[in-house]
Amino acid sequence: MDYSIKPAARCCCQTGRIFQPGETFFSALFFDEKKSALIRKDYSREAWHGRPADSYACWRCEIPPLEEEVGSKPATNEQLLEFFDKLRDDPTQADMLFVMTLLLIRRRLFKEDDSLDFSDDIDQSAFMKVYCPRRNESYTIEIVDIPLPRQLLQMTTTLSPSCR
Repeated sequence: MDYSIKPAARCCCQTGRIFQPGETFFSALFFDEKKSALIRKDYSREAWHGRPADSYACWRCEIPPLEEEVGSKPATNEQLLEFFDKLRDDPTQADMLFVMTLLLIRRRLFKEDDSLDFSDDIDQSAFMKVYCPRRNESYTIEIVDIPLPRQLLQMTTTLSPSCR
């Protein structure tokens, strides 16, 4: 059975006080018989008097400091290239390697290279050549047909002709 538990409310269920960045608070899970669901309640340190007797679980939490709330930092170009190298070493990751290559082209770390010759035993329509000026290296990447999720396919078929 899967349980859907809501994320922290960011305020105390007893005092209504909003939790501040970096503040520690406590959470407890209760079973609501009317809704047949688990309910999460968050308590400030002041309102917390130990685990409530009718709770199923409890834990300590912390509101992230402001600099962490803004969002994660984007990967650096060097990190993206390192990840590309890892994907190249894993033959089961051809689809991810293809998507990563497209991202690196978009970030202008790679350029499509039509001037390079393929060997005679490679079907040229199934591969693309890219060049990395930063590394002065060329790569042959398999073009992978990535199926679209069903919801996206349904959305594109229901668009009116004026939106296409």
